[in-house]
Amino acid sequence: MILFVFEGKEREPAIFKTIEYLFFKDKMDRIICSYCNNIYGLYKQMTDDGRITDERYYLDLVSVLRTRLAADPDNPLRDIEDSSEISEIYLFFDYDIHNQNKDGTFSYAELNDQLRTMVEFFDDETGHGKLYVNYPMVESIRYTKKLPDPDYHLHTFPVSSLKYFKSRSADFSHYDNLDFASFRLGRNKAISEKDKVRSAELFVNWKHLITQNTEKANYICSGHKSIPLDLDAVSQSCIFENQRGKFISEDKVAVLNSFPLFLFEYFGCNFADS
Repeated sequence: MILFVFEGKEREPAIFKTIEYLFFKDKMDRIICSYCNNIYGLYKQMTDDGRITDERYYLDLVSVLRTRLAADPDNPLRDIEDSSEISEIYLFFDYDIHNQNKDGTFSYAELNDQLRTMVEFFDDETGHGKLYVNYPMVESIRYTKKLPDPDYHLHTFPVSSLKYFKSRSADFSHYDNLDFASFRLGRNKAISEKDKVRSAELFVNWKHLITQNTEKANYICSGHKSIPLDLDAVSQSCIFENQRGKFISEDKVAVLNSFPLFLFEYFGCNFADS
């Protein structure tokens, strides 16, 4: 059983439903779970007091989610009795640091330390889980000119203006909406036959998204705009450390979406044949 944990309840599951249809020809035995809070909220829930200490104590993610969703009538983990029933865990959350800094409880430096801790902790899908971070948020999937965008590796956004990212990504993008990368799901969350007709076009767009986000991840980490030969070269830890050292320290974030990186790592260099 594979567990996918998303920050949001609408956009991320819809994007995942699209890539699942396009790339995973064999039906995977999976659970979709929406945490409905940010990565910093998850950090607080999984540590003893929400602050980093020399002796850290972490709760089990599946147990945390079961407790959080216990009163939810649609709780997707209701039939999971033990964490050992889950073989792989993938988490998708946003950097989105500005919303957590509003009340001043934590400084930006402390919040970045919290994210570093989470990236380091969730580094193995067969262990605690594998965390993928959207910079600055999931709407980064749309922050592109017409695909393929040759300048995608250069796109950044000011950290101090992150509250405007959603609206400005809409203005910046070549695309009027997310239809270029995602099916429109109905009330029953099913893909319509009309939408399925677009699957070939979506598949081509996703191959471009995989290439340009993977090349950009390598550019962030090494300065080279190319597909890395080693997956470790674009690990989430490497991306975060270089985002923090090269960009965030200069009040900007390199725009990057985690779903294409997940696909690249899942399929390796054979993603084009999937």
